[in-house]
Amino acid sequence: MTPPETTLRVRVLFFARIRDLASRDEITVSLRPGTTVGAALAHLEGTVPALRGQLDACRVAIDKEFVTVDTCLDRDAELAIIPPVSGG
Repeated sequence: MTPPETTLRVRVLFFARIRDLASRDEITVSLRPGTTVGAALAHLEGTVPALRGQLDACRVAIDKEFVTVDTCLDRDAELAIIPPVSGG
């Protein structure tokens, strides 16, 4: 029997203004299974200080499906952070 996974490797993709603030397109973080999206965002704000206070208004998707901050990460995933966009 295989022991349960103790960490998840989550690939985080940054878009638009968030990408500019983070100075990168993506980052991979290790999180515990069951970590909520909200906790993952807080972890990112600690890992990339330029993102502090910037992620609250963003939409988040796991593996290309929009989710809420209460959604739990239960497997390795791709987390996309998409800030509000305006234009004309």
